[in-house]
Amino acid sequence: MLYEEWIKSPHQEDGIPLKKEMEIRNEILDFMLEYGCHLILHPENVFKAVFLFHRFSTQISFKKFDRFLYAASATFLAAKLDDMPRPLENAVKYYIFLTEHKKKYSQTKTAGEKDSLFKTDPPEKSTFQNQQTQEQFEEFSKTIDKKKILDKKEKFCDAEVHILKMIGYDLEIDLPYRYLDEFTKKYEVIPSANIFMKISKNFVNDTFRTTLCLYYPPHIIALAGLHLTQVYLGDMLQDFNGKKWFKFFSEETSEEEIKQAAEHLKEFYSVMNMK
Repeated sequence: MLYEEWIKSPHQEDGIPLKKEMEIRNEILDFMLEYGCHLILHPENVFKAVFLFHRFSTQISFKKFDRFLYAASATFLAAKLDDMPRPLENAVKYYIFLTEHKKKYSQTKTAGEKDSLFKTDPPEKSTFQNQQTQEQFEEFSKTIDKKKILDKKEKFCDAEVHILKMIGYDLEIDLPYRYLDEFTKKYEVIPSANIFMKISKNFVNDTFRTTLCLYYPPHIIALAGLHLTQVYLGDMLQDFNGKKWFKFFSEETSEEEIKQAAEHLKEFYSVMNMK
């Protein structure tokens, strides 16, 4: 299916403009990264959850489900898939903590403030690592009504089952990061390798703010990140062992497909006024 056909989503059919859908997905990713940090998950565990959320949410309008609840449930599910299960009660408490703070923030924000609480530093520098925030959570968790916790537990489990049904219980997920790791280890002519690969990874991270992971194989997304880094830095990858850089994973890979994927991410940046 063509990308142009994919973006004709049920959200737009339900009256949600494409830009608004992009804004929602952008906010959801920030929320999931922050929530995953509360669960002490690696960002790549969270990106697996984002993949699950995108697969589910391309089938149902955002008007028809609680997107933050489902995003949290997808993260809870992904943790189990990676053999890192988290206690349901803790997951629910963290979810309530974040969403209650979001509501308070939305009510009290002033002109010029960001629309989302979750536009924070990267997960490894999350505010949850701050002692003050940890203390806030511990105090807040003592005030949560037990009936609310029980209700959210049931809704978490219902959302998990709903996600699994809608994705056909297909839990085979391949992310672009292992391809970036392989490229880093084996491609010996990367200019300023540490900086180059860090920027490439940032571009790949940003693809999860969109649904590109559903349209392109993970190795293409990894290569699109490398392509964008070359453009951004002005440093071109040289041939290695007689092979073009974009042929590293497969001789069948076309540079045109990589550039096409990169252009879709650039379109997202343009719409969202990012970078």
